[in-house]
Amino acid sequence: MGRLWGLEYRGGGAVVGRLGGRGEGVGELREGVGMGLAELACLSGLDRGFLAILEAGKAVESEVTDGVLMDLATALSEGRDVWTIREYLEEAMRP
Repeated sequence: MGRLWGLEYRGGGAVVGRLGGRGEGVGELREGVGMGLAELACLSGLDRGFLAILEAGKAVESEVTDGVLMDLATALSEGRDVWTIREYLEEAMRP
C-alpha cells in the first residue's frame, strides 16, 4: 500500500478513497499535482469546459473514451507511472 497524491492505493493501482462517480476524483487528482484547470486543458488537449463538466461529475459516459482517459493520465503524470494514473481515472469514472 502507498500514497498517490494524498489517496491510499494498493498494488495494481487500486485506489482507496473518496473518488466520487463519473469524474469527481479528477479534480482531486489535478489539484493534488498542483495543476490548474487551464493548464490541464492545455497539456491534455481537451476543452476546459469539458474538463469542468467532467470534474463536476456530469460528463456523459460515452464522452469519456479510452483516448480521453489516456490524454488525462499523460497530462497528469508529471513523470509518474501513467498507467497507475490511468487506473485511478478509470476508477474515478465509475458511478
